[in-house]
Amino acid sequence: RNYVDQLVDSCLSLWTLGYKSRELIEETVNLKLNARFINKKDLRDLPKVESRLQVLLSAIRIEEPKWQLKNIKGSTEIAVDTEAPSYLLKNRKNLIDMSKKIAEHSNVLSAQLVCPISGINIPNVLVIYKEPANLRVFVELIPEEQKMKFSKSPIGLIGLKIRLLSSLGYKVITVSSCICQNFKVDFISTFSFFS
Repeated sequence: RNYVDQLVDSCLSLWTLGYKSRELIEETVNLKLNARFINKKDLRDLPKVESRLQVLLSAIRIEEPKWQLKNIKGSTEIAVDTEAPSYLLKNRKNLIDMSKKIAEHSNVLSAQLVCPISGINIPNVLVIYKEPANLRVFVELIPEEQKMKFSKSPIGLIGLKIRLLSSLGYKVITVSSCICQNFKVDFISTFSFFS
């Protein structure tokens, strides 16, 4: 009860690893909500903790939609086309350039910079195709520090984001940032999903 924020972190870490305990999460959420009420602390003082709680709640909505947690109300709809705020794009020139190149392709209706999972403030590109109609694909630019040396799979929140988008039925293409920086490749011709 004295370390509710750490408990939220632990639940999110366990969820990321695939361990889902409804009882633990429900108790954690109740403790967190009670702590908010008792302390009446301004949520802006703890943005990272609140963001982690939001990620956990988003993951529950996506992967366990039948779970009805007590005291949690609000929209169950996931808005995957939420525009990425400009402050998240300041140091993401490669992502912005990649988005512009994708948008130039004749079969692409749009390429938007988005933050598709509430609470995960890591932007990616949402590609919407002309044909087949309504086809949406996410392109994730993976920084080298977000990959394990012995694996090409992303870790942490990026890995969770990819898993959640896949659970929603979207195709997610991952691109290594070293390819983007070192080779300056033409992304359109590199990926077969554009043909």
